[in-house]
Amino acid sequence: SRRQRQMCIRDSYSSPLKLGENELELSVTVKDGKAKSISLKHLNKSIKTMYPLIEPSLNEINKQLPKVQNIDDIKFDGQSQYTYTLLKQAIKNALKKAQD
Repeated sequence: SRRQRQMCIRDSYSSPLKLGENELELSVTVKDGKAKSISLKHLNKSIKTMYPLIEPSLNEINKQLPKVQNIDDIKFDGQSQYTYTLLKQAIKNALKKAQD
């Protein structure tokens, strides 16, 4: 019904994210058609140890998300490029689901 649809303007969409052998799940909170925040499920200590940039990159994206129009506008330093590219692709995949 229409009332129900209006209530779930704020939604969460997820996309699988592979880091080596590890399958994580990136969750994107979407409000009014825009990504508002992201989080990673199944992020454990051993993954954080193997991929030390994953958490800082996540935090950096969350800091910049409210200020940018587009995921591609997020600025990153060179050393996080690989991690950032992975995260960015997963965010885009999740946002595609949001548009369906």
